[in-house]
Amino acid sequence: MIKVNLLKAKVPLQTQAQQTQGFSVQTGGGESTPKDKVVKVLVMLLGAVALMVYEKINIDALESQQKMYRTQSTQLTQELQKIEASAGQLEELKKENEKLQEKLKILTNLSKNRLKELKALDNLQNFIPEGVWLESLDYDGDKVLFKGFATNDRDLNAFVESLEGSTYFIDVILSKAIEQQKDSGAVKEFEINSALGDG
Repeated sequence: MIKVNLLKAKVPLQTQAQQTQGFSVQTGGGESTPKDKVVKVLVMLLGAVALMVYEKINIDALESQQKMYRTQSTQLTQELQKIEASAGQLEELKKENEKLQEKLKILTNLSKNRLKELKALDNLQNFIPEGVWLESLDYDGDKVLFKGFATNDRDLNAFVESLEGSTYFIDVILSKAIEQQKDSGAVKEFEINSALGDG
């Protein structure tokens, strides 16, 4: 069996000289007074306070800039939305304008044609000799077909020549001229094809 001695070993006390053999830190001017310590603490506190104030000013300025940028961003977004809405409305207005221009063009052409037709009909009475009378007049928007009777060839030829000499009728063609017996005597039944001129 092994016996262990649990008693503390006695270490001889070192002398004062032996304890200071390592290294020592000197504070320089000896020990500082309580006043110096207070001044150091105040300088440290003032530095910390100055730093906090500086940071607070910077943070406030940055927050102010951030608010300004947010406001500008919101305004720009709203303006952009208005512009986009206006652009959409502008496209619709352009399409509407194109439709109206087409309708106006159609109406203008119709009114020109109607005026041309009215002038042609108004002047037609000046071309008809006494020995010619019309039974019908057909117009399909492009061609005119005259059907009627003439008492003799001379009056029929005069009517055809009058139509040919007019600016209201073009491409005049006598397509039919047949002699028929009526109660009043022999007459010429005729058909004349023509187109409307510009007058």
